[in-house]
Amino acid sequence: MKKMLTCAISAVSLLAGVSAVSIPLAYAQKAEPVAYKDAAMTEVVEHSAVEYKINANGQSYGIGAHAEYVSDLPDLVAAVGDNGVEGYVYASEFLKSPANPTEALEYKKKIESGEYVPAVINVYESDGKTVVDTLTETLSQ
Repeated sequence: MKKMLTCAISAVSLLAGVSAVSIPLAYAQKAEPVAYKDAAMTEVVEHSAVEYKINANGQSYGIGAHAEYVSDLPDLVAAVGDNGVEGYVYASEFLKSPANPTEALEYKKKIESGEYVPAVINVYESDGKTVVDTLTETLSQ
């Protein structure tokens, strides 16, 4: 299970990428199919979102390994915290990107100068409330 969670986080990391300039994430309605262009960008194709478990707060949670698009990820993505505790992180926190070009440039400058302090996010139980660990951002270069 731990290997699967690690693979899921790796997949999400590759999907999201940590870069100085990121495309803002758009979250689509998960209940309805979303239309996307095909690889050749010549026609609209239907795409159905991945099904996940739903907690008591109405939040989806799961591994996210089968998500084709960022919008297919659950609200809470499976993760392994800094202390090895398995749980979930909010996709919106995990995939956070700069809000504007100025913020992206500041982010890049801090990384290049060594002044950047990696973000630390909470790892929760599937309820999205109970904190079980933390997860520290790692920068891939």
